[in-house]
Parts: sequence; structure tokens; C-alpha cells
Amino acid sequence: MSKKYDLNQPKLKKIAIIGSQCQGKSTLIKDMMVRWPQLSTPEKSYRDIITERGLKINKDGDEPSQLAILDVLSDQVMNNYGKKKIVFDRCPIDNLVYSIWLNEKHPDRMSDAGVKKTIAITKECMKFLDAIFFIPITSVHKVPITPDALRDIDPEYIEEIDNIFKSILRTQKLGVGTFFPLDDCPPIIEIFGDRETRIKMLEWYITDECEFVSCDDNIMNELTENVNSISISNIIPNITK
Repeated sequence: MSKKYDLNQPKLKKIAIIGSQCQGKSTLIKDMMVRWPQLSTPEKSYRDIITERGLKINKDGDEPSQLAILDVLSDQVMNNYGKKKIVFDRCPIDNLVYSIWLNEKHPDRMSDAGVKKTIAITKECMKFLDAIFFIPITSVHKVPITPDALRDIDPEYIEEIDNIFKSILRTQKLGVGTFFPLDDCPPIIEIFGDRETRIKMLEWYITDECEFVSCDDNIMNELTENVNSISISNIIPNITK
């Protein structure tokens, strides 16, 4: 059964941008804030917490660090920002993806119980978001890998993370409740291409007033056709059993 999307919501107040590293999430957020000056970002991000606490991340991550980052991301999503419209660089879905990778590659550092806890918190957080825009790796536009202090620039690792994103998002599209609530879940929409194209795609969904525009399932399905249908049980067999 295909997931149905209802973009006819009264307000668009909380938007999350998700995806693997080096896909232009921060750049997209900057471009969105120029196009829609109604948008703002939280005063502090997960990046600040990682630096302040010296948390282990990426391939070096572990369960305490992942759960600490999850606390920050979930608190941000659930926070009341009043009348502000907020766009988040990552949300608990990102944390879940990286935790799944760690659990599969290094189960001594990320337990099944830790991932299951992350799934439960991620599901709960979904009701606080109004829209999620996912930037996948595609052949349409390759984003150059740019190093910084918090990025892992290993292309194989980045692609593995991208594959996990596509796999768990596929379950939401199919109406499977493993990782997302079957109701009260925001639309998850793919955005790809160069900077200009991404903004043009967002304009299909967001008005000049920074509210939702109407959208039917046919358009949504066209946007999500290139979601990789990798079998999720092949990637995370211990969690889905």
C-alpha cells in the first residue's frame, strides 16, 4: 500500500533537511532562508554539542555519543518556537541512520537495544515536524565532497549511509511502520539537483508566504521514483527481526 501525503496542513512551521554527509544540506538551508526569509534556524545545533562535549561521530561513533546527539536533535524538534518558522539541519532520522550503520558494522559499540530506543524516539519526534526534505545521492547532480572537522569524506561510507536512508524512507513510502508512525507522520520529499534546481523543486511545495501548497500523490510519486528499494533486512537484519 502506498503512503498517502496530505500537504493541505494549516501551518508549515518546522522543516527538517536530512541526508548523508557532503550532499549540500547546509547550503540548501542557507538558500532556503534567502528564498523564504520567514525561516530561521535554532541558536545551537548538534554540531555545537559535538564540539563542546568531544563526542565520537561517524565511523568512530559509539552508543553514548549517538544517544547524546539524539537528545539534542529530539529536543530541538520538540521545542516550542512560538510563531517562528524553523528549518533544521538534520533530525532524529539522521541519528537513526548513523546508529544503524554502527550497529551493523560495530555491534560492540552500538547495541540492538540502543537502536531500538532510537527508533522509538524517532517515531515520537515525527509528530512535531511538518515536512522533511531528503537530499539523496543521485546521478542528476554530484555534490563535491568538501572536508571539514566533523565530516567523514570516505565516499564508500557516505554511500552506505545514503543507502540506509533510502531503505528506511522506503518503508515510510510503503506504509510500513518499522521506523515511522503509520499516522501523524510528516511528508518526506526528495530534493535533488544543483542549488537553483533544489529551490525550484521546493517552490512546488512551499508558497511565497512559506506555507504548504497543494500537492497530489502523482507528483509525490514522481519525486520519489528514484528511492533505492534495497531490502532493509539485508542492511539491518538484527533490528528488523
